[in-house]
Amino acid sequence: MNTPTATQPGSSAQTQGQAVAQVRRRLDEIWPAGAARDFERLESFHLYGPTFTMFKDGKPRGDAEACAAGERAFFGMLEQQSVEMNDLAINVVGDAAIATFNGRFSGRIAGNAVGVEQQVTMVFARVDDDWKIIHEHMSLIGGPSAGGPPPGAGGPPQR
Repeated sequence: MNTPTATQPGSSAQTQGQAVAQVRRRLDEIWPAGAARDFERLESFHLYGPTFTMFKDGKPRGDAEACAAGERAFFGMLEQQSVEMNDLAINVVGDAAIATFNGRFSGRIAGNAVGVEQQVTMVFARVDDDWKIIHEHMSLIGGPSAGGPPPGAGGPPQR
């Protein structure tokens, strides 16, 4: 997979490469934490507070409380999850990073197969040499008629 990066003026390629690798590791930690229902760990990946925001499936902007509640509800129902992050790009500029990808999320809820494809943007801030999510934006690929609510939107994808 090709992971293009933005270059910050005056930064070394090694530092940029390390930052991209750290953000990639964080992305790879998110889904197993949700699958394990390790909500404390999942929430530790976010910089929750008054500046945290999210957009999901064309709904009004959400805050930290709405995001945490939605992720707990969704991952609390989802079994046998599978996540593909296609066309992943991670761009690091200073202490900020933007990860974008076309996500394919699937699993089972109450024994029924569910799935959704979304365009995803996650914005990270570097905090004490750790990367925390400060904004999430998930939109259904193909628009609202393409499926149901995305992960964290407070409900399962349509079956």
